[in-house]
Amino acid sequence: MKKISTIYPSISPKFDLSNLFSLDGVLSSSNNSHMPDSVSARILVTNNSNPEIAIAGASLGARLGFETSALTFPLTIDESNLFEKNSFSTVFLLGKDSPLFAKLFDSHVFSIPHLSDSEGLVRIIHGAISNTVIVLITGSNNKGIRAASEA
Repeated sequence: MKKISTIYPSISPKFDLSNLFSLDGVLSSSNNSHMPDSVSARILVTNNSNPEIAIAGASLGARLGFETSALTFPLTIDESNLFEKNSFSTVFLLGKDSPLFAKLFDSHVFSIPHLSDSEGLVRIIHGAISNTVIVLITGSNNKGIRAASEA
């Protein structure tokens, strides 16, 4: 069972987990046709990602591709480039190994409830980074992270 919650006031009041993979979420229409043809999100990758995190990221990338009629690569961003001026508004943060995860957690931007073995968590975090929404995908262990990424 996955625990799902939204915290912080929304930059876009329509953006929540129920419409994550829609035009109100991480998809966009570059020509205003109301057909999703691009992704306004990036998957954060770190140098210390383990194989389960890589699989979770690949699953998420595939899902993003299935939801659009066109896709521009790359879908990933390195943490060192995260704070440069970008054209995306959402970052998927996978797992607990990222320095960004540690910084946000230590700053009490979010908390993680106790999770059962192999249980995942998906949480939208608004306002932690200026003009960027973070979709946190984590879990009690690597199996939980992978399960949450496939939800």
